[in-house]
Amino acid sequence: MTDEDITQKQILSDSIRRRYAYLKRRRKVRAMRIFWGRVRMLIRLACIYFLCVGIWKFMHLPQWYLPPKAFETYNSSRVEFEGNKIATNQQILNMMKRVKYPNKAIYLIDVEPFKKEIMKLEPIKMVYVKRFAFPARIKVIVEEHEPIFSVAPKPDVPPLAVFTMDGTIIPNKYLPFEGMDKTYRVLTYDDYEKWSKKNIKYLIYLAKMAEAYSGEKIQYIDMKNPDDVYIQLQTVSVRIGELDKGAFERLAKIEAVLPQMKTLKEDVKYIDLRWEDSAFIKLKK
Repeated sequence: MTDEDITQKQILSDSIRRRYAYLKRRRKVRAMRIFWGRVRMLIRLACIYFLCVGIWKFMHLPQWYLPPKAFETYNSSRVEFEGNKIATNQQILNMMKRVKYPNKAIYLIDVEPFKKEIMKLEPIKMVYVKRFAFPARIKVIVEEHEPIFSVAPKPDVPPLAVFTMDGTIIPNKYLPFEGMDKTYRVLTYDDYEKWSKKNIKYLIYLAKMAEAYSGEKIQYIDMKNPDDVYIQLQTVSVRIGELDKGAFERLAKIEAVLPQMKTLKEDVKYIDLRWEDSAFIKLKK
């Protein structure tokens, strides 16, 4: 065997060894890639698992849930009220007690049953219920009917009930309330619960016209005798008589009569507007 043959065999052997070493390195690199790929996959799966567990744990924290008897007693950290001046917090709370809510997260509890119960309170016109978490609580925002006049048998007797602008009767259990003294007062022995919305609108219009014509605030409307009605202003009593179609025309005369009355030195008992074509000033004897 010549030296040339030996040299070629050595070159071929070196080439095979290099090729083998290259393939071996490639297998190692590939194996490492597969290994780290599996490691990354396991890490991803572990992250997804712990993330799901964390979310599940977070969503089941007690701060998402109302206590079983959250509305038994008033607790501002569990329930808040806004907008109620006539119905008290306790009265609204008593209606909420009637609702049996499920043991679910606050955002899964249906608020319609709460609205339905609260709307049974006479002063409530609209109600909105908002839900919050951390801690789980409910905020009740109400819109109440606008009170316009109260009913009593005598001026010095507390009102028996209050009427609103839309004719709703607010019964005695809600009285007194803030702002009730700003309503018109009607004195009557009549069964006011049978009054129609037409009667109520008539009285509201009568009171507003009396204030507009006289420029004074009304103290009360005396309807104890429905055929002989008086309107007590700040300075004088006005005798209207029967509340018929001509009552408003007769009431308009007070705009001219009242300035004349104020010039008198004698004490005035009342201004008589019972007659269509005349008005009288009745003096005290």
